[in-house]
Amino acid sequence: MFPALDQLMQLMPPPPTAPAPTPWQLAPARIGFQFPADYRAFIDAYGAGEINQHLNVLAPTCYPYQPGLPPGFPGYTAFAEQDIYAARWTRTEDWRHRPAPTSQTEGGMHR
Repeated sequence: MFPALDQLMQLMPPPPTAPAPTPWQLAPARIGFQFPADYRAFIDAYGAGEINQHLNVLAPTCYPYQPGLPPGFPGYTAFAEQDIYAARWTRTEDWRHRPAPTSQTEGGMHR
């Protein structure tokens, strides 16, 4: 497994009821890439949720995060792209300047 995840499980045991399984094998066909193995292991153990009211962990199998987004992997990546865009926009020195939106490409996500 992953040593850091093992340590986390000692400090913060996973929920007693396992989360619904995520169909990771569908990710490459649906969104064009596979999630990192340690993220998949974390989601398989903990599922989506909030940690100590500070860290939100999203999972591809959650319902749409915003109205109008599709469920599952496509909605997850669309939400992530919107979130990345918003984070970049709020970090610009000039609030009137908006960076170009991110987009999914064959090589991954980029600005």
